[in-house]
Amino acid sequence: MVAGAVGVVGDRLALVPMRRRVSAHTPLMVAIVSIALNLALENALRFGFGNDLNSFEIPIARDFYLGAVRVGPQQLNNLGIALTVAFALAVFFTVTRLGKAMRAVADNNDLARLKGIDPRRLSNLATFIGMGLAGIGGALLAIDTSVDPSTGSRLLLIIFSASVVGGLTSLTGAVLGALFIGVVSELALAVVSPVYQSATAFVAILAVLLVRPNGLFSGVAGVRK
Repeated sequence: MVAGAVGVVGDRLALVPMRRRVSAHTPLMVAIVSIALNLALENALRFGFGNDLNSFEIPIARDFYLGAVRVGPQQLNNLGIALTVAFALAVFFTVTRLGKAMRAVADNNDLARLKGIDPRRLSNLATFIGMGLAGIGGALLAIDTSVDPSTGSRLLLIIFSASVVGGLTSLTGAVLGALFIGVVSELALAVVSPVYQSATAFVAILAVLLVRPNGLFSGVAGVRK
């Protein structure tokens, strides 16, 4: 809830004024302001909580092996929670009137407005949901390992590569892309140093854009915008 509220406030204060300036440079300006907003939030966390690693104090559970792969119980819990949240989100977009209205705005803003849908209200809701999901992801990561204020920045490329690999217009593709990138990144540790783990995201983005620019799973049946 806090992450969602912070997202809405940041969007209203920093990004909406940029989006209202319709010009050829608007997308670039929005991207630059988004990066600046990310840096501002990151440094606010540093000021409030420091630069040290932080983690939840939870009981330590023994890992188990699937063949040669070691899996932690909390990793399985995180996977189950993530899939549950993704399923709930898919149901929201396909069953509820509000979810269908959000898809209509994403598909054709002007036509949705003619149907009596308020894009601004739904934009706030979309931002709240998106930032709320980011908050859930950060909490799950903190439960599984330690985090610091720059953790989000380090993972940004991997998150973006998962979206590109899965397909930017498909919820099902995004879930499959995230699983694909996550598994590949972890298995890559068997052959490369952890320092170069993020390089797998670069390779994935390059390969997908060359072979299938719309994403590997863009044709999978699921929720599209």
